[in-house]
Amino acid sequence: MISFELMLINRLAGGGYLPLLIIILSLCFGAGVSGCSRLNSSGKLPNVDMTQIYSEADWYRARPEPEQEWRGELLERNVIAGPNTRTALTYRLVTTDKEIPVYAANVEQKLALFVGRQVLIYGKLVDLSRDGFGQELWIASIRTLP
Repeated sequence: MISFELMLINRLAGGGYLPLLIIILSLCFGAGVSGCSRLNSSGKLPNVDMTQIYSEADWYRARPEPEQEWRGELLERNVIAGPNTRTALTYRLVTTDKEIPVYAANVEQKLALFVGRQVLIYGKLVDLSRDGFGQELWIASIRTLP
């Protein structure tokens, strides 16, 4: 079976559009891989568009929870300090059906840029109920949505 790309090249070359074809191909190849990129094999958007948060941290990668895609609005969260308080849960992600506290230790300035905006997050929903807390979202990477 012939691919769409080969069929297009044959049609352009055979129809007298060879100079146009050469220009298009040279622009594409001249732009390099990033100029003609596609989604990667996992179906995720390329990480170049994402702001990395904890994706490279050993403790993040060691958690057994699966990494998932989350969409919603990132908002600030009021945290009242106390002896048994998770003070690093300074943000929350509001989705269409729930509100999830977001773990943000030492990344508050990075995440502040996304507050009040619709975002796409890759992260892990970590359940710390056994430790007396609850579920919280640990962010691997984040970007704004249009």
